[in-house]
Amino acid sequence: MGVHTQEINNGHMNITDLKVYSVTDGARTRKNTSSSGNSHPVWRKLPEWSDKFLAKLKDEVTIAKPLVGLDVSHFRFLLLGPIGSGKSSFINTVNAAISGRVTQRASCGTSHHSVTTTYTPYTYRNCSGSSLHLKLCDTPGLEPTQGIDVTDCRFLLNGHVPEFYTFNPSVHFGLDSHEFRVKSTADAKVHCAVFVIDASTVDHMSEKLVDTMTSFKKIMFEKGVPQAVLLTKIDTVSDTVDEDVSRVFNCADIEQKVKKASEVLGLPRNSVFPVKNYEHEIDGDRNVDILALVALRQLLYFAMDYLENQKMQQNKTGDSVRLQCGLWCVPAKKR
Repeated sequence: MGVHTQEINNGHMNITDLKVYSVTDGARTRKNTSSSGNSHPVWRKLPEWSDKFLAKLKDEVTIAKPLVGLDVSHFRFLLLGPIGSGKSSFINTVNAAISGRVTQRASCGTSHHSVTTTYTPYTYRNCSGSSLHLKLCDTPGLEPTQGIDVTDCRFLLNGHVPEFYTFNPSVHFGLDSHEFRVKSTADAKVHCAVFVIDASTVDHMSEKLVDTMTSFKKIMFEKGVPQAVLLTKIDTVSDTVDEDVSRVFNCADIEQKVKKASEVLGLPRNSVFPVKNYEHEIDGDRNVDILALVALRQLLYFAMDYLENQKMQQNKTGDSVRLQCGLWCVPAKKR
């Protein structure tokens, strides 16, 4: 290095301790970590997870209202999915996030067949007692040999199935059913359909179930009804997320599950929302609440867009009728 021995240690070599450091140029390198760790790039950006962000989400979902002039009092969301996927649990998780306490309004459990047998709408109130303008509608779980079929789905979307109707696996709902609502209303129709899928099973769902959901999706496309996916039980596929739900969008494992759900149902990835439902907890968790309300807020946006399209179509139809009836007011020419 160009340093003479006389310049070291005052000219003598009686050294009892010598430390040698190596200095190099360049940026530090990170250690390789698990794909589930925080080193994975953020694949979906959100504001900082905080009490302030949670309060903002609660405000947004509380004040959301359907467009005036369509005779719609509530946004109606139809939840569809295999048995045990977490439809009823998500309904309870949303209630916990809004009300501030863990609840069990919708019956949950495990069984060979669907615990839910009824088309049940759930409405919500926040901590101050204000009602939200939305209904999450629970349905019987999809099964390979029974459950809701394409005809049932069509009637549900069109608002022909009355609320609290109990489905009978041996007798399909149809035009000759006593409860069939011949005259449907815009309020009874579905404004957004939501497929609920267990993240731990998305890679190996039965072909029959996938075909059923795909057939549902085709009907929804025909009717212009928006679709989304709730990817539940994300804590079961990632230890990182199980420890800290707020790291979900840093987790490569969850990102891969979202991609898979997107491929299976043929929907864009920004329509797939990972959530963690309350299962064994008795106290609320801010991060669980945030994730549920982030999903709910996006579902509300989809429903708003759908009603906006319906409003535009209504105006177009009204203009056409007025034109045919000669009701356009044409200004008189000045003489």
